[in-house]
Amino acid sequence: MPIRWSLTYVMIDQAEKKKKHVDTFVYELGFQQPTSEKCDQMILMKLTANEWKHVGLFASLLAQNFSSDAGPTLHLALPALEALHKAWDSHAIQSK
Repeated sequence: MPIRWSLTYVMIDQAEKKKKHVDTFVYELGFQQPTSEKCDQMILMKLTANEWKHVGLFASLLAQNFSSDAGPTLHLALPALEALHKAWDSHAIQSK
């Protein structure tokens, strides 16, 4: 599935700006689960302060790769995004 990085950036940027709301949403969603086990699993999905820090850094990196005062930057952004996607995939496989 192709990744639409500009939409990914918007989503990450908005999540970071509204992190209190995102955290509250995940926390409250956890309490709506039918079992305590599922509740615990959902609450564990709430991002830690360190994970939010990484979200901010990632949003900053994407913003830098998508913007320039000197001219078009898409040719620079695409390889950077492909490298980030590869790193994400690698990390996801290692985390399992």
